[in-house]
Amino acid sequence: MTHKPILGLTPTRFIFILASIPLLIACGVLTRQPWHEMLLSVYSVFTLMYLAEGRRAGPACGMLFCLGYAALFFSKQIYGLAVFNTLTGFKFIGEKINAFEAATRDGDEARAFSFVMGYEESYGYLAGTHARDKDAVVSALLISEMAAHAKRDGHTLPGRLDAIYAAYGHYLDTQDSFTLAGKEGLEKIRAMMVALRASGSPFPETETVIDYSQPVPAEPGFGTLPTSDVLKYVLRDGSWAAVRPSGTEPKIKVYYSIKEKDALRAEARLNALRGVVAEKLGLVKG
Repeated sequence: MTHKPILGLTPTRFIFILASIPLLIACGVLTRQPWHEMLLSVYSVFTLMYLAEGRRAGPACGMLFCLGYAALFFSKQIYGLAVFNTLTGFKFIGEKINAFEAATRDGDEARAFSFVMGYEESYGYLAGTHARDKDAVVSALLISEMAAHAKRDGHTLPGRLDAIYAAYGHYLDTQDSFTLAGKEGLEKIRAMMVALRASGSPFPETETVIDYSQPVPAEPGFGTLPTSDVLKYVLRDGSWAAVRPSGTEPKIKVYYSIKEKDALRAEARLNALRGVVAEKLGLVKG
């Protein structure tokens, strides 16, 4: 595939591009050779591995339940980090940090974890406890530091990613957002969620359906997650999909987390699940 230069830059002039917004909370990464968008879960994998290997940080990680299967896997299986699932939004990750700190003050060892990193779907990351919101400044510094370490060793970030996938399997996390215009669109989305709850999973080979509108247990000692209008379908091969309406706008998102042997199989699996969403829900990716 031939890619056009971005912002007038050619691939020979830079290693990667960092992008944020004026509030400096979200952070996106684009690398070169080949052009590769470092998606949320990919950056999270790198950062968790980097923090665990180089800094030997504490035994906890807060993360969003709708994305980041790969980071969850690597955190638990390779580094022995505890993984805490939250609902969408740094409000909930901040609450976990506060709970960890309160448990430490109270001498509650069962709940006294050290926070390493949290992230959510909108390119938001937090490494450290200096804030209770996503922080693009620290994220950009960590990305730059990781890229420098990789370059020093004769590698690139995409190359490191390929090595991780070769060793542990290929993970593909993505999402599709659909807008159904007007009041009718909002009503259609509500009806869609009612129908999904009534009819079961639209995806073949579903192993478990998690309905977050009902109390879902959090990690031991932390009660239950707040309720939310979300349905998650865990499939037998370890992949999953989740459906989440906006609630305030006529928008609905479908999240996918694919687990496969390689990139080609992962893309094929993703396309198959998107086909189910198009056929059963009438949501077609533009």
